[in-house]
Amino acid sequence: MPRGSRDSAPYEEARDAALALGADGRRPHALRRAAARTAAVGLVLALLGGGAVASWRLLVEPDPVSTAVPAAGGPGCGPRGPAAALAGVAPAPPARVTVQVWNSTRSSGLAGRTAEELAARGFRLAGPAGDDTGRDDRPGTSAELRYGRGGRPAAAALLAQVPGAVPVLDRRARGVVHLVLHEGFDGLRSSADALGVARELAAHAAVPPTARAC
Repeated sequence: MPRGSRDSAPYEEARDAALALGADGRRPHALRRAAARTAAVGLVLALLGGGAVASWRLLVEPDPVSTAVPAAGGPGCGPRGPAAALAGVAPAPPARVTVQVWNSTRSSGLAGRTAEELAARGFRLAGPAGDDTGRDDRPGTSAELRYGRGGRPAAAALLAQVPGAVPVLDRRARGVVHLVLHEGFDGLRSSADALGVARELAAHAAVPPTARAC
């Protein structure tokens, strides 16, 4: 081999080695593996984040509702009787509802137990439960929901929890809803049933008034 070729051989080998490496000193196949790992991690994080958002929306948003006229008396008609005062009102999320529970029955401690159940479901308590035991002035009803004009969504959220509750609009300025338990009160709905009723109320509220048949 000519001397010039021998002298240049180390430089050519170094050049070939440099070309075989990436900018950070790793070989191309190592770079490809690192890029693949990064892409895989990014995909997993994106899927997890999307799942969390989807789960949240599933709980707080009603299913898409058809604007077709519902059958009279069907689930699209909303609450009936005294509860119709809250027809067309979408329930507020429990975390945005402040409630104070009052007991007017002969069952001592009922308000406190009910308040604890509501707190466990995410509702906020305005203060200690009130106990006016034995002062029921509406024995034929389950409960009253006393609320002001700004508290309709909060009252609707509690209406989903208490079967047979009667909404009572008063002049209060605060957003606190008073839940007054009467002798007809037999406990809250199960969490699953309450969520189902809340979703029905939200679905009814999403239907334009002109598309309602009842």
